[in-house]
Order: sequence, then structure tokens, then C-alpha cells
Amino acid sequence: ALSQRERESAPLEWLRDKRIVTMLGIGRPTSVIAQLEAHGAKIVANIPAGDHEHYDRAKLITARGLCDGCDAMMVTLKDWVKIRPVLASIKGEWPVPMIVPALEMEVFAGAEALCGMMADAVSGEAPGVRETRKPGGEGAAR
Repeated sequence: ALSQRERESAPLEWLRDKRIVTMLGIGRPTSVIAQLEAHGAKIVANIPAGDHEHYDRAKLITARGLCDGCDAMMVTLKDWVKIRPVLASIKGEWPVPMIVPALEMEVFAGAEALCGMMADAVSGEAPGVRETRKPGGEGAAR
């Protein structure tokens, strides 16, 4: 189980000279690792994890052992939500802080088009076709 305070944030400068274990279940973990190294982190172990990985106790116990002598372990938010319940089944405290980066996105151009595409994606409709309601409740495609 984790004993560290949750939702504590730190500036990117915190990574400088820190020894980090990564377990990144994403398509291109090398790009994230490169960013960590660009901020001064020293990656001491990268535990392979597939995109949409199903984490089990054995994998996390292995990860725990690799954290010995390190400053932190980093996982993505999508991995953290799958890892957290499994950690509860492992006896003892996790040996290092778990880093779960908060990602932000700034759109410089095309924000309206992006919002439209996201609305289409979550509605399940064909791209560019959204229903609008006319007075009286009838829908019309635009």
C-alpha cells in the first residue's frame, strides 16, 4: 500500500538527478523517457508494459524490487488507475513515491474544429454531422 501523500505536486525541476524507475503502458514509452531525461532524471530501469496492460501482483512485486535505491517510480494516469487496486493487495508500504504526471494541452489553432471532432467522437455520429434541435423538438442535420 502507498503511504505517501496523494495528489502532492512538484515542479519538473524535482526530476533533476533523481533515479527513476518507469513502467509506461503506452504506445511509445521512449518519447516519455526522453522527456524525463531532458529534465535531468536518470532512468535506472524501464519495466516493459504493453499498451492496455493488465497489471498483476507479480509484475508489481518485481517493480517494487527494482525501486530499491531509487527516488521514485513513474507510471501514466491510465496505468495508475489499474495499478492502484493491485497495490492494496501487496503487503507493506511502497518504497518510493509514485509519479503520475498531470498532462496539459494547449491548442494554438483550430480549437473549434478540434472541439467539433471530440463532440462527434463521443456522440458516435459520423464526423461533421451533429444534430441540432429546432423549436418543437424536431432534429435537423447541419
